[in-house]
Amino acid sequence: MSTYAPRSIGRVVGLLLLSLPATPVRAATPIITGYQLTTGVAVSSGPPGTQSVIKGANLGSSGVVKFNGSTLSYNTWSSTYSLLDLARVEAPDYVINLHSHGGLPETLETAFMPNYLKVVQGQFAAQMQQRYQAAGLPTGAPPPIQTDGVSFPGPSFNLTSALHHVSGGVSMLFEGPHGLLEPEFTQVTHDQILDLWLMLFDGLFAFAVQNPHPGSG
Repeated sequence: MSTYAPRSIGRVVGLLLLSLPATPVRAATPIITGYQLTTGVAVSSGPPGTQSVIKGANLGSSGVVKFNGSTLSYNTWSSTYSLLDLARVEAPDYVINLHSHGGLPETLETAFMPNYLKVVQGQFAAQMQQRYQAAGLPTGAPPPIQTDGVSFPGPSFNLTSALHHVSGGVSMLFEGPHGLLEPEFTQVTHDQILDLWLMLFDGLFAFAVQNPHPGSG
């Protein structure tokens, strides 16, 4: 059993933790609450060909869209718009996207985020590296701080990048180890995986309290 106990945090800071569910959930009746343009502006009508976003709940991850008996085409069906809209409205100081892989736990470099915020990202990653090492846990190195797009091809503009651009905060992607048995992957126990994630959350809350409004001066 893990012996790690997270510390209490003295005040609330702007944080947004994102983790996409890996297991299916029971289907529920779709509910449409409105429509908006891809810019976020609410609409109730538009000329033919207008690209719009359907807002609602229980919309699932695939299917057929029909309106007045006509089947419509769509270019995406995912939670991406909802995540970006949440980050835009909340405008958190820090956004962390949670993933897992076979390697060491590490914070990956965010492409197309200003270098002064990449410095803050590197400081957080360095603190987590020190905490993991002190706890006897495996750890990767902090991400490099480098200018994007200097040579072709440049890095990809992905969801982590987009979350910074809609919120203005430090957007990060953290990769934790799966705990796979194959020797070529990072070897961790279930307790170590739990400790890695709990320490990540505790470390981010503490860092955000110590460094509110990153890059503001």
